[in-house]
Amino acid sequence: MASHTGGRGGVGRVEKKLEASIQNGNYYEAHQMYRTLFSRYMAQNRHKEVQNLMQAGAFLFFSKNESGSGVDLSLLLLDSLESAKAPVTEELIVTIGNLHKNIGVSHPQLSNFEVKAITWSTHTDGVPKTGHAKIRHAFAHNLWKEKLYGEARQHFLYSNDGVGSGEMLVEFSVQHGKKEEDDLFIAQFVLQLLCIQAKQPASDAFNTYTEKHPRCGKKWPFTIPLLNFLFFLLSAVETQKLVTFTTLCDKYQTSLNRDPTYFQYLERIGENFFGVKLPKKQKRPQGLMGNLFQGLMDGDKEGGDNLLNGGSSSSTSTKTSQQAMTVEDLD
Repeated sequence: MASHTGGRGGVGRVEKKLEASIQNGNYYEAHQMYRTLFSRYMAQNRHKEVQNLMQAGAFLFFSKNESGSGVDLSLLLLDSLESAKAPVTEELIVTIGNLHKNIGVSHPQLSNFEVKAITWSTHTDGVPKTGHAKIRHAFAHNLWKEKLYGEARQHFLYSNDGVGSGEMLVEFSVQHGKKEEDDLFIAQFVLQLLCIQAKQPASDAFNTYTEKHPRCGKKWPFTIPLLNFLFFLLSAVETQKLVTFTTLCDKYQTSLNRDPTYFQYLERIGENFFGVKLPKKQKRPQGLMGNLFQGLMDGDKEGGDNLLNGGSSSSTSTKTSQQAMTVEDLD
């Protein structure tokens, strides 16, 4: 390895000892030298040097099947990035994704590594508190390859990769779901994406899932009512016609009743895209539809869509199909 001589406080001697330990295959001692250098570099605010050193050391240990030492240096790398408030770069995204892959899904520190990486990434301007989308994307694909669908799903949710999400959910459904649950795998995911206002990933995930799932009918109109609801909902989100949204929720109540959480998601979607303002701390005695219509009346007072005055019930087609959608098309 390249020498890092010239540091203060005997750092040069430690670096030489590290090189000798590696050459002799004494990886336990090498690990201790890496840790010593980490502490000394950090004390001198030599963040870039410590990051390069921890990265090289981690990959070295992984290549020598010294996974425990590799994981430790991977975590130290993230500590340095966090301390320096280093911005996310394409190079670091690749590095962190590869370290994540090398750590392996069975290692107890994997989740700690994920949390540290996501937390660090939020210091970059424009990155949401859920972490950088490309880092979540790398984690999602690593976990998907290991068939950890549930864990991959959580990262896909914040990855902006609707196509990959849809493909993973197809595999998840086919491998672990029952035929009568095919629509449930995509329904919750699409609703959750809309709750975080990820419209395009939601549309991409839905289109990919329905096109590639062997039992979903490929395109609208679907034989499964909940899939038709999602199709119309995505179109309504584009037009932001409240009358369409409330009519959809009314017409598909039977399908929506299959999972009580759908109503909570739809309330958030109503707020996000249709201007439905629900009362604070409401216990929802009338259920979702009562709340939506109350929100509609409140919105009308503020200049919103007016259902009682015959607001249009039409909306444009989604990217899933070129066919026009109207409320009369609902099954």
